[in-house]
Amino acid sequence: MNKLAPDGSRAIEAIYAIGHTLLEQQRAIEAAKVFRVMLRLVPTDERGWLGLGACHEELDDLEIASELYGTGWTVAQPPSARCLSALSRVVQLLGDTATANEYRLESLAVASDQGIDLGGAS
Repeated sequence: MNKLAPDGSRAIEAIYAIGHTLLEQQRAIEAAKVFRVMLRLVPTDERGWLGLGACHEELDDLEIASELYGTGWTVAQPPSARCLSALSRVVQLLGDTATANEYRLESLAVASDQGIDLGGAS
């Protein structure tokens, strides 16, 4: 539930934009702080989980990134095919090809059900 809705949706968009910009500037530690704030306000927004996971990927902390993407997959509403796709990628990097393939296939099925294009995930 968005604790700021309906008026706070612009604030959430601004928070996300700041986090995204910091991440693009390779300022992952600062971006992670912003995404944590976002997730405290709207834990069901997949973008917060994706952003925070990406911060930890950039910091070469793949285990935490995988936990964040996995949590995002289950907490986001609707369930996040993008988080599951990111989880697949990180699990592959961690060397578990079989599990990564399972996650990839499930992410594609969820994305198809939701009408989402995961781009190069197929």
